Amino acid sequence: MLSRQNVYESHRIAQAVLIHESTSKNQKNQTSASPAIAKLPPVFCRTRHLADWQLDDASRYSVACLQLERFTLDARRSRIYQSNPHINFTAFCRIQSLALAFLALTGVINIWQILILSFCQGAINAFDAPARQAFVSELVEKKEDLANAIALNASMFNGARLIGPAIAGLVIGTVGPSYCFLLDGISYIAVIAGLLAMKIKPRKIAASNTKPLQRLKEGFDYAFGFPPIRAILLLLALVSFAGMSHTVLVPIFATKILNGGPQTLGFLMAASGVGAFAGAIYLIGRKSIVGIGKLIAISPAIMGFGLIGFGLSRILWLSLIMMLFVGFGFIIQFAGGNTFLQTIVEDDKRGRVMSIYTMAFFGVTPFGNLVAGGMANYIGSPNTVILGGIICILGSIIFTRQLPALKNLVRPIYQKMGLIS
Repeated sequence: MLSRQNVYESHRIAQAVLIHESTSKNQKNQTSASPAIAKLPPVFCRTRHLADWQLDDASRYSVACLQLERFTLDARRSRIYQSNPHINFTAFCRIQSLALAFLALTGVINIWQILILSFCQGAINAFDAPARQAFVSELVEKKEDLANAIALNASMFNGARLIGPAIAGLVIGTVGPSYCFLLDGISYIAVIAGLLAMKIKPRKIAASNTKPLQRLKEGFDYAFGFPPIRAILLLLALVSFAGMSHTVLVPIFATKILNGGPQTLGFLMAASGVGAFAGAIYLIGRKSIVGIGKLIAISPAIMGFGLIGFGLSRILWLSLIMMLFVGFGFIIQFAGGNTFLQTIVEDDKRGRVMSIYTMAFFGVTPFGNLVAGGMANYIGSPNTVILGGIICILGSIIFTRQLPALKNLVRPIYQKMGLIS
């Protein structure tokens, strides 16, 4: 699965290259047709277009993620879904990748085709991402091993963030971006074979005649009615909005502030990935979920101090160190919160809660990117990143103050599960 994620990361890099090539060809026409846009500062234009595209992702995640529970219940009644819930999603992903490869290899690819296929990919991921998170608990037989399994999944993802772009650079430099999509589509064969080989114990899903909107309301009431779950979701949404927006500004830091180029950008993103990978390895080594609340509480502060240091730095080696802390702090919160929710949530609410959790990250981050792109135009990219770091620290302080009360609410659940005496 790590190899498959590596190929997917190379798919994303190649797609960015194609978009850059397509927009470069049409840049003169767009400038003449929209003189007002041409007058905008370059920093705002780059971040604005990226944020607008990701804003569409937010709407897809917001709608589709909340439909997951009904989709899952209906699909589990079919024969193919009873063996594994991800085969359908994976098949759709393969079709999307092969379609993009065909268009790129035949030379008829255009920007509107890339956007449509990206829309399809985003819609597929909107179902697949929360389902994948909820599926982890079905693969783990012992509840006490769940934290290690989720951390292992996180380490796979962040390990791919390091290796995938390197593969993309090699393939693109040798044969061009088109073959990245072809390689991505072919790699799904191994994924489907692996999913078919899994032996999952069948579960009896009680039939429900409740209307979808009513089930949706029940999911929200359950998630936001229990303070520990609500606090985790709100903290993740805050960090996703204020902290993760730095990703759209990193290219500006690499070129305008650190006076580098693509190689500098690669170093910065790799440093964040190394930090995240280290955080995931640390979580894998934990023997129990008990005490993870403290880690979730301090992780936004670690990320926030890293962002502040990154915004103030004008030296590459210092910026790389700060990005290590940014990646480490975020993965501790994201994977730690995931582990906590997966442990305490009721099985019949798991799909809906993980959908909301996924939406708190994927659905909120694009809005933060949009705001950050606009703010960078007025107060500068460094000040925007520093402000995001301050907000993350404030969120950490508020959550820490609530932690004792949250522990009292969670303690009976831990005792019932036998995690504490």
